[in-house]
Amino acid sequence: MLSCVHQPIQKTGSPEQMLPRIHFLREKHPNVNFSHVLLDTQKMHKYLWRKSRWSVFKVGIWANMPCATCNPSNFAVALAYCIKNGITKLCGGHNVMMSVYPYQHPMSIEKTGEFCQEYGVKMDVPVFWYQNEDVMFLYQFKEFKNNQDFQSKILWKKTTAQEANEIGLGSHNNLKMDFVEKNKTQVVCTQDVFVNYILFFCYYPLYGFKGIEQRMIKLLDTQLKLLKKIIDEYINKGKHTDLFEIIR
Repeated sequence: MLSCVHQPIQKTGSPEQMLPRIHFLREKHPNVNFSHVLLDTQKMHKYLWRKSRWSVFKVGIWANMPCATCNPSNFAVALAYCIKNGITKLCGGHNVMMSVYPYQHPMSIEKTGEFCQEYGVKMDVPVFWYQNEDVMFLYQFKEFKNNQDFQSKILWKKTTAQEANEIGLGSHNNLKMDFVEKNKTQVVCTQDVFVNYILFFCYYPLYGFKGIEQRMIKLLDTQLKLLKKIIDEYINKGKHTDLFEIIR
C-alpha cells in the first residue's frame, strides 16, 4: 500500500490519520502482508509546476492552482516506486462521476494507463464506473449526461461503501458515504472544495465538458512527456533521486 503526501506533514489531515486503517486491514487479513510506504511528492509537485506552468496557462484551466500538478506528481512517484520494486499493478480510486476534476476524465485515465503499460505496470481503477457517493455535478452538462458510452458503463447503485460492507471492510450506509467518518482515516485535501467550485462555476460553463476534456489532454500530454524523461533517467541512470524520496 502506497501513500503519497506533499510535505511538510502537519498533524491535522496528516498521513498519521491513515495508520488506524492500516492496523484495521492487518487485523482483518492477518495472513496478508501489508507494507505501508509513505512517498514524498512535494519536490515532484514543484518540479512539474515549474516545467509545465506555461502549458497550464495556455490550457486556461487551473492557472495558479496547485491541483494542476498534484495528481501527476502523485502518479509519477508511485509509478517509479512500482517500477523500481517490480510491482506490476498500480491501483487508483478515480471515479467517472468526479470527472469534474479533469484528471479523472475517462480520456485522462486511458492515457495514464497507457503510460504505465510502457513500463510493464498495469494501472487498475476498480471503482471508476461505480456510482459515486458524492454529488454528481456533471449531470448538469449534456455532453456528459447524453454520452451513451459513459452512461452504459456506470454501475448504478454500486458504491464503494456498499462493496466495503459486502467484504467486511466497512459499515457505512450503502448509498451514501459517511464522509465525516471516512475523513478520520485518510489524508484530506483542504483545497478540493475551492478548486471544485472554481471548475464547476467558472470553467465548465465557459468551455463545456468536451472543452475541458480537450484542454486537459493537452496539458496531460505535456506532463507525461516530462515524466517519461525524468522517470527513464531515474530508472536507467540514477538521476533525479531527490524527486522520488521515500519518507518511510
